Amino acid sequence: MANELNSIAELLLRGGKREEEQSFIESLDLDKIREITFTSIPYIIFIIFLSITVSYLVLRYTKPIYESSSELKLSIKNEKVLAGISGQGVSPFGSGDKNEFANLQGELEFIKSEVMCDAVSQRMNLNVSYFAKGNIIDNELYTLTPFEVTYYNIKNTSFYDFPISLFILNEKSYEISYLQESKRITHRSNFGKKIITPDFEFIIKLKPKPRAYQEHKDFYFIINSRLALINYLRRNISVGITNPNARIIQIVFRDSNPFKTRDIVNAFDSVYMVKSVEEKNQSNIQQIRFIDKQMKTYEDSIIFYETQLQNFFADIKLAEQKKKHNDIDIDNIAQKLEELTSKRIELNKQLAFLKQIEDALQNKNADLKEILTSASASLNQQAILTYLTQIRQLIQEKEILLLKVKKGSDASYLKQLDKQIAVVQDEIKEIATLGKKDLYKQLTDIQAKIAQLEEKLILPANEKDTKKEREYNRIKRKRESYEKLYEMYYNRKLEIQIAEAGIVPEFIILSPAFLPKAPVSPKKFLFYMVGLGGGTFIGLLIIVVKYLMHNTITNLKELEKSTSAPILGMIPEYKPNRHRRSGSEEKQKPEPPMTYSRLVVHKNPRSQINESLRAIRTNLEFMVGKEHSIHKRKSKTVISVTSTISGEGKTFVAVNLGGIIASTELKVLVLDLDMRKPKVHLAFEGGHNECGASTLIIGKSTLEESIQHTEINNLKFIAAGPPPPNPVELIMRQDFDELLAQLKSIYDVIIIDTPPVGLVTDGVVIMKKVDIPIYVTRSHYSKKVFGKNIDRLVQHHDIRNLGVIFNAFKVHSAAYGYGYGYYGYGYGYGYGYGYGYGYYEETDNSKSTVKRKTGKWIRKTKKFLGLD
Repeated sequence: MANELNSIAELLLRGGKREEEQSFIESLDLDKIREITFTSIPYIIFIIFLSITVSYLVLRYTKPIYESSSELKLSIKNEKVLAGISGQGVSPFGSGDKNEFANLQGELEFIKSEVMCDAVSQRMNLNVSYFAKGNIIDNELYTLTPFEVTYYNIKNTSFYDFPISLFILNEKSYEISYLQESKRITHRSNFGKKIITPDFEFIIKLKPKPRAYQEHKDFYFIINSRLALINYLRRNISVGITNPNARIIQIVFRDSNPFKTRDIVNAFDSVYMVKSVEEKNQSNIQQIRFIDKQMKTYEDSIIFYETQLQNFFADIKLAEQKKKHNDIDIDNIAQKLEELTSKRIELNKQLAFLKQIEDALQNKNADLKEILTSASASLNQQAILTYLTQIRQLIQEKEILLLKVKKGSDASYLKQLDKQIAVVQDEIKEIATLGKKDLYKQLTDIQAKIAQLEEKLILPANEKDTKKEREYNRIKRKRESYEKLYEMYYNRKLEIQIAEAGIVPEFIILSPAFLPKAPVSPKKFLFYMVGLGGGTFIGLLIIVVKYLMHNTITNLKELEKSTSAPILGMIPEYKPNRHRRSGSEEKQKPEPPMTYSRLVVHKNPRSQINESLRAIRTNLEFMVGKEHSIHKRKSKTVISVTSTISGEGKTFVAVNLGGIIASTELKVLVLDLDMRKPKVHLAFEGGHNECGASTLIIGKSTLEESIQHTEINNLKFIAAGPPPPNPVELIMRQDFDELLAQLKSIYDVIIIDTPPVGLVTDGVVIMKKVDIPIYVTRSHYSKKVFGKNIDRLVQHHDIRNLGVIFNAFKVHSAAYGYGYGYYGYGYGYGYGYGYGYGYYEETDNSKSTVKRKTGKWIRKTKKFLGLD
C-alpha cells in the first residue's frame, strides 16, 4: 500500500512536466485531433452533402458540350523535290525536308483562318440562330425550330447579334418583341407576311409540323453578323497534328448541339477540299486565261492574213488572168480554200477532244464525269455520244450509291456498276481510236486539197511577176505560222484542262465526323468526385483550422503541457437532468440549466461528480502530508480556490468540495472572499448576503450573525457581505488574520472562494495565507496561456502546494488521461471498478428500445474512433 501511495505521489508531483524541446509530430495532440474530428463529423457530412448538391445543380443548369472530330491525312508535295533540288537537312517530321513541318503548320493555320470560317458559315447558312427559352438556360434548336426566318434586311446594324423574342400565338400569327432603350417594343404579324419596321424587315414562316410548338411557344432568334460567326467558329475549333510523320491532322469542334457540332466538322472538311483544289488550280486558271488571250490574237491574225490573201488575188487583173487561164475560177478557188481551212480547224478540235477522252480514261484520279461532259459538247459522232451519256449515268449512279452504302454492308451492286463502267470505258476507247484514225485521214485529204487549190493560183513561170509572187509567199507564210501557233496553244489548253480535271485534294479523310452521343463537358462523374473531394477537403480544412486555432484546454494532456503544477483531479461536466434524490428510485423533475454555481453533491452521492470530488479529497492528502492530514481533527486546514477569470467554476468547486469533505464528519466552512462578485450565498438554498466577510473584518457584524447553515449538517458558509470599496486592503489587515485564526479554532477545514487572480490581486494575497491553494481550469473555456499564469504564481510569488483541478470536462471526450479510468489518476475514484459495480448512478432501464440501440451504436462508433 505504501508503494502504491508513493507512486501516486510521484505522479502527482510530476504533474504535467513538459519537455522543452519536442518535434512537430510529438507536439501533435492526437486525442484532441480525434475529439475535433468526432465533433466535426456532422459539419463535414453537411459540407459534403452541400458540395455534392452544388455539383448536381451545376450539372443540372450547365449546357453540355459535345465534341466531334475528323482525321485527315495530308500528302503535301515537296516543291524542292519537284524542282529537282535535294534538301540538305533531315527533319524528324517528314522525309527529309526541314520545311515539311512548317508546311503542316501552315495547313493548320489555313484551316483555322478567317477565310475558311467565313466559307463554312456561308456553306452551312448559320446567319440565323434559333433558341428555345428555358427557366434558367436556353437551348439552341439548330434544325429543330418550328419556324424559320426566310428573309431579313437589317437596317439598323445594332440589331445584329441581338436577341429578338418570338412567341407563337397560333398557327397563323406570332409576336416578336425586343428591348430598345430600356423599352419593350412589340410587333404582331402573320407567318409568311413581311414585317417592316424602321430597324429591320423580316419574313418568318412556320414549318409544316405545327405540333412542334404546342408544348413550347416561347423562342428567340439572333441575326448573326459575319464577324460574330467567324469568332464563334475560330473560338470552338481546334486543329492539331496527331502524327507528324504520317502527316495526319485532326479537326475538332465543340458546341452544345451535337448535330451542329458534327455538321460543322463535315463542313470544314468539304470547304477545305474545295479551297485546297482552288488554290492548286489557280495556276492552271491563269494559264488558260493567257492562252485564250493569245489564241484570240492568233485567230484574228489568221483571219487578217486570209483576208489579205483573198485581196491579193482580187487585185490581179482579172481580165489578164482570164485571158491566159480561161479554165481558172479564182473566186471559186478562194471560197473552197476558206471552207477547207475551217473544216481542218474543226477536225483538229475533235481530234484534241478524242485525245482528252483517252487520257481521262487512262488517268484514275481524273474526274470522268466532268471531263466527259465537257468533251461530249464538241463531238459530232453519234456512237461515242451515246456511250458518253451512258457512262455519265453510271458514274452518277455510283456516286449516289456510295453515299448510301455503309462500311461492312453488302456492296455487290457497287461492284456490278464498276464492271459496267469498265465495259463502257473499253467501248469508248475503241471508238475513240477508230475516230482518231478517221480524223487523221480526213485531215490528210483536206491538206492535199488545199495544196492543189493553192498550186492553181500560182502564175506560170514565164508569166509570173516576181514581186507579186514574193508578196503571195509572205502572206502565205504568215498565215501558216499563225495557224501553227494557234494549234499549239489550243493543244496546250487541252492539256491544262485535262490536268485541271485531274487535280484532287491533297488529303484523305481517314475518319469522318461522327455524331457525338455523350457530352465531353461537364463530366458527371468528375463533377461529383470534385464535389465529394472538395467537401472532404473543406471538412479536413475545418478540422485543421479548428486544431490550429484551438487555444482552450480541452483535455488532460493539454493541461499538463500548459503547466508544470500537479493536477489534483478532474470534475465531469454537471448535467442536472441526470441526478436523482438520494435513496429514491423516483426520477427528479427536469432541472433548468444552471445559471450559477450550486451545491449538488447531496442530491446523488453515487454521481460521477461526487466520485471525482472524493478522488480530489483523497489526493489532497498527498499535498499536505501525513502529519497535516485534513482528516485529522486536530489538524486545521485552510484551502483557497481560485481561477484565472470568472466562469471557470471556482465557486462550484469550492462549495461542492466542502460538501464532500463535510460528509466525512469534519466541520467545514466555506468563506466567500470574492467581494466584488459574490456567489457563494447563491449556491446554497436560503442563503443571503446582508452580512458576511466584509462586515466581519470591519466589526460591523458578529461571527454568529454571519455564519449560515446549509442542507449538509457539518457544512457552513459565510457570504462575502456587502461589496466594500477596497477588498484587497481588508484582506491585508490584521483583522482578517484574526478572523481566520478564530475560524480555525472552530472548523476543521476552511475553504475560501477567492477572486480570479487573472483580474485582481486579492487571490494572490489569500493564497499565501492558506495551506493548499487550488487553481481551477475549465474544459473548453480556459485558455492554454493560463497555464503560464499558474507557473508564474509558483515561481514569482512562492506559492507552495498549489494543485490544479480540471473542471467540467466532457465525460465522452478524449480527456480521460493515461488509462487510469475516467478521472485522470484513478486511485480513490471508485478503485477502477467502473460503472457496473455500484459506485455510480445506475443506467435508467426505462429507456426505449430505440434509444438503447442508438446509444449502443454511438458507443460502438466512439470505440471505433478511439474515443471510448
